[in-house]
Order: sequence, then C-alpha cells, then structure tokens
Amino acid sequence: MNKDLRLSPEKPVNISEDAYLLLESVSDNSVIFPSGYNIQIFQFENGENKWVERENHAEYFPAEGKYIFGRHKPEAKFVYDFIGINPIVNEKTTLRVALHGHIYKDGIETEECSGAFTDMVVSP
Repeated sequence: MNKDLRLSPEKPVNISEDAYLLLESVSDNSVIFPSGYNIQIFQFENGENKWVERENHAEYFPAEGKYIFGRHKPEAKFVYDFIGINPIVNEKTTLRVALHGHIYKDGIETEECSGAFTDMVVSP
C-alpha cells in the first residue's frame, strides 16, 4: 500500500460535509480501478481497540466500468484526482479510508494489486 499511490484528505473533514480525498500517482505505474475505486471506510473503535468497516454512502458515476489512473499517457507529468466519500458519523472520530486496484501495464490489467490508505479525523 502507498507504493504507487498517495491518498490524503483535501482539507479538514467536518461531520456534516462530504469528504474529498486527493489521490496522487507517486510512481511510473498506472492502476486500474472499478467504478468507486474499491473504497473501504473503517472507523476506529476505542473500546474494542480495532478498526470496524463503515458504509460509504457516496454514489459514483458511471456505476459500472473501469478507470485507469496514472502515467499510462506519456504527456501526464502530474497525475491526481479528487475522490468524494460520504461516511455517516455523529461524533468526532478517526476514519481510515483505503482503496485498491490492479497495476495496468502495456494495455493489460495485471494480477498485481496496488492501493493506498489514509487516516483522518472527522470533527464536529
């Protein structure tokens, strides 16, 4: 994780707003994702001392298909995208957002996985 891609919050995250994450390519590899980027959201539960998966209420369009992200185009000097997420939380908490896809090489989706994650505090 975080070898080919970097994921970070665009700005501090407020409970009442959707969050936007900056996805950056940090290698020469391209990654192919399904619609929705295989996003998973986890919330840290202090009492249980573990990460618990939470639902992402964001809708991604198109709902089907694949998206190639990275330096597969020679003219791409800087590669980034903004990804919205919509977790439902009611109190200050720490979320971990992860996404993953496969390396895209020579026009082919490989079996090699690549992904990124970030932790962020959601505040009232």
